[in-house]
Amino acid sequence: PLFQLSFSAAEQVPPFEIIHQLSDYVQLYSVVGVMLLIGLIVIGVRVSRMKITQALKLGED
Repeated sequence: PLFQLSFSAAEQVPPFEIIHQLSDYVQLYSVVGVMLLIGLIVIGVRVSRMKITQALKLGED
């Protein structure tokens, strides 16, 4: 405890630098895009297999 009090917290943390790489952004957005595309395809297939009255809820009161 006495050793920790003798040094400030800023001196104990090593300096770091945030690096932005284009490949990271491309990978992130491609994964998100593929997930959205798969979701839209699944929703489209499920809606296309439904009867139109079930999809629009027209025949029920």
